[in-house]
Amino acid sequence: DRRNQAFMEEAAKIGLETCPFRDGFFITIPCEDPVFVANALKQDHLFAVPLQGGLRFAPCAVSEEKCRKAPAMIKKYL
Repeated sequence: DRRNQAFMEEAAKIGLETCPFRDGFFITIPCEDPVFVANALKQDHLFAVPLQGGLRFAPCAVSEEKCRKAPAMIKKYL
């Protein structure tokens, strides 16, 4: 829960749009070119799964600190 909250707080601060989220293992970020963004994020050692129309990020798979950094990293490539 802390990792999810850390991601969502940082996303809100920088204006990163996310799909509605209450709880769970994944956060979805709307994206026009998810394959490009996922591949670009790999270069920064952040891994997201490209979906049709978005990216899936798993806060459950990384530290709370990385969850705070991830929204800015994602937004950089959007």
